[in-house]
Amino acid sequence: MKKTKKALSALAAGALVLAMLGGSAGAASSDATAEAKLKALIEAGIIAGDQKGNLNLNDNITRAQLAVIMVRAFGLETEAKLPVKTSSFSDVAPGSWYSGYIAAAKDLIEDNGYTLGTGGGKFNPNGNVTSAEAVALLCKFLGVEPSSATSDWAAAYVKAALEKGILDADTAKGISKTKPATRETVFSYANTAFGAVKDKDGKTVYDKLKEGVGSGVYDKKESGTAP
Repeated sequence: MKKTKKALSALAAGALVLAMLGGSAGAASSDATAEAKLKALIEAGIIAGDQKGNLNLNDNITRAQLAVIMVRAFGLETEAKLPVKTSSFSDVAPGSWYSGYIAAAKDLIEDNGYTLGTGGGKFNPNGNVTSAEAVALLCKFLGVEPSSATSDWAAAYVKAALEKGILDADTAKGISKTKPATRETVFSYANTAFGAVKDKDGKTVYDKLKEGVGSGVYDKKESGTAP
């Protein structure tokens, strides 16, 4: 709770400083919108910032950090916090802080019929995530199938994300397969996805997290039905 309040206070303070420095009404409005989106993720326990409560929104986000977001969204952090003794990926050390999260993320995505990794038995945990990769991974974790209208993997997932309401037309124009995405960009995609994509029972990730209250929102026995 303290981290949540601190992170939100920092965001509010940033907006206040911008206003005091003569920031435009449009910029202030944009900050307010971003704050609302981040607040939803923070209150759901999906993002928390660093040890000082800073969200570091302009920094890049790594593949390991994105795995943490997905594991938290599916209510599996308790088991994921425990480092694994053996790893499925040659570049993920069994005792590393993210090894349990990546193992849990691997189970989640495979139950939806996809694979996790960069090929050759590697995951590249410290590699930066591009906006195209973030969209594709969100779709995979949420069971959103790529469009068959194009052979370009990025375009296929962007089209599917547009149809599911994860992206809007303006946001989709800025998707890149090569440029690392900022944490704020990925947080924004995740927030929209967790509130827009519904499971077969008509409920979103946010719906299930509210109902679960710590019990988790994913049942491994129900393969393919996540979230």
